[in-house]
Amino acid sequence: MENEFLDKVEDNATVQKGDSVIEGYTSELWDFTRIIVTQNELQELKNIWAHWNDETIAVLP
Repeated sequence: MENEFLDKVEDNATVQKGDSVIEGYTSELWDFTRIIVTQNELQELKNIWAHWNDETIAVLP
């Protein structure tokens, strides 16, 4: 029974390997992800600044 399970796992792994991209391909996802993170950080800063009052802003150098 255990061998049948392991055979199934190996079969699935083979299928997944066959679905991979061509050799030498470099994903551009890292660049997209970095941009999204930057946009989220800027949105958070905008939200923080929107909640500051004049007194808080005056304390800043």
